[in-house]
Amino acid sequence: MSRDDISVHFLPEFRRRLSRRWLRSVVEQTLEREGLQNPVEVGVVIADDETVQGLNNDYRGLDETTDVLAFAFQTFSDPGTLAEPNAEPTDGFIEPPQQPLNLGEVVVSYPQAKRQAAARGGRIAEEAALLVAHGVLHLLGYDHAEPLQERVMWKKQDAVVAALFPKGHQ
Repeated sequence: MSRDDISVHFLPEFRRRLSRRWLRSVVEQTLEREGLQNPVEVGVVIADDETVQGLNNDYRGLDETTDVLAFAFQTFSDPGTLAEPNAEPTDGFIEPPQQPLNLGEVVVSYPQAKRQAAARGGRIAEEAALLVAHGVLHLLGYDHAEPLQERVMWKKQDAVVAALFPKGHQ
């Protein structure tokens, strides 16, 4: 998706753990599966537990680490609305015409992702893909506060991972 601007940043200790190009492909796969028509910007940050814990405390009031945080720069009334051509967010900044819509940033705790992968008996790449897809879905307006929302979101993130790892993931 050359029309999208996907930036990936690493804390120095994680630079060689995951591929920047591969993480971009996870974001692209998630956006493609949602049928986006408009160009967008998305940022991904691979961080440590302390950074994620600090952000979690500052923005959510939870003084604990977590696996992924999503900071949406737009608010959509319905997650499906962004897939419509020329869809406008219901809230947020007005972007100049022909400019990509900045959806926000996804911050992943690499150490937490590694622990979760080990607990599942899976690979860190699969866990990172799951977490990045999860974060991007949040940027698109999906949530999992209610059981139905959770089923929809989990199905979508699992489909992204299954597309990237055709033999499945668990």
